[in-house]
Amino acid sequence: MANSNGDRYCLSIHPRSDTPCTHLVVSGQRYLIFPELGECCKCCSSAGGCGILDPDWLDAAEYTGQTTMQGRIADSWTIRGLQPNNYYATADVPVGIPLELDQLPNDYITFHPDTLKLGPVSPKDVIVPEGCAEKCPLTSVCTILQAKASLQAALGWRGQGRGAKPSSSRAELSGGAAAVV
Repeated sequence: MANSNGDRYCLSIHPRSDTPCTHLVVSGQRYLIFPELGECCKCCSSAGGCGILDPDWLDAAEYTGQTTMQGRIADSWTIRGLQPNNYYATADVPVGIPLELDQLPNDYITFHPDTLKLGPVSPKDVIVPEGCAEKCPLTSVCTILQAKASLQAALGWRGQGRGAKPSSSRAELSGGAAAVV
């Protein structure tokens, strides 16, 4: 992300900050990386509902028409999750390129289509930085998600979190890695 203003995870660590933030999921663990600050921390796990999105997460979405977004014609969909999720993608290509995801009222994510790289993900792009903290700050959303996962484990709940599937069923790099920048 160009900045962490619209992201509940990054914003909980650096409130009111314009610093870039990268989500990196490797082997079922989500890391938050702040490259300009030289910071990184392990946020949460797929077992706690914090993995990558299923490739078919929009299958049940309602198509809501077209609009103009970032100077482009965009298709839009709405799907209910923990909150309403409004997703927008370019309409002028066979497979829409993500433009925005508005997860009311918590997250507003803008994607930059000119930075999209199609094709296989390079293993060098999914390496957790050295010195990455084992936990994010106590006051972050990540602490709540870790506590939830610990409680579920203590109670014997074996679910993968809302909408998540075990990483072995996803198209990922060997070792279960995926990146969202």
